[in-house]
Amino acid sequence: MTDPTSTDSDGRPLVLLDVDGVINDAEMLVAIRLAADPPTRAESLGIDVIQSHGHHVAIPRYMPELVQTLVNECEVWWCSTWRSFANDEIATHLAIDPLPYIDDGTRSTGTAWKVSAAQPTIAAAQAQNRPTIWIEDFNGTFPDIDSVTFIVTGPWGVLRWSDLDVDALTSQANPPR
Repeated sequence: MTDPTSTDSDGRPLVLLDVDGVINDAEMLVAIRLAADPPTRAESLGIDVIQSHGHHVAIPRYMPELVQTLVNECEVWWCSTWRSFANDEIATHLAIDPLPYIDDGTRSTGTAWKVSAAQPTIAAAQAQNRPTIWIEDFNGTFPDIDSVTFIVTGPWGVLRWSDLDVDALTSQANPPR
């Protein structure tokens, strides 16, 4: 298990990144499954469907570049019910190295477990005066955590370039000296 207090100390922002509803576009997965010709439908939607741990994951074709940008500019941790499993086929498809991950040692789902399990990691980043960004499909329930910027993808949404201010992330990651 990843030590939740072993955050990067180079000043980069901390990003907590969910999978389902953020990287995995569940709405498009349904559309693809209902199509008469699923591979053609996935192609027309710009979606790659991969298999991971017995589940289909629908990843928009722009997502690898978007996540790679986050990884290059920030310290990214998985904060997902996928936990360490996100480091398998999903990370491979995104062309990123394995990431540290938030885990509470249970098989809990939803967001409530993430809030308490992420607290030590958030506190460690905040102790270093590092910005913290949590990218999640919160479904209307937001954690009560000070000094965290929430990027919400919505209840069947997916992360898009327009959700991120890459210039702001870059300036936070590389402050003037």
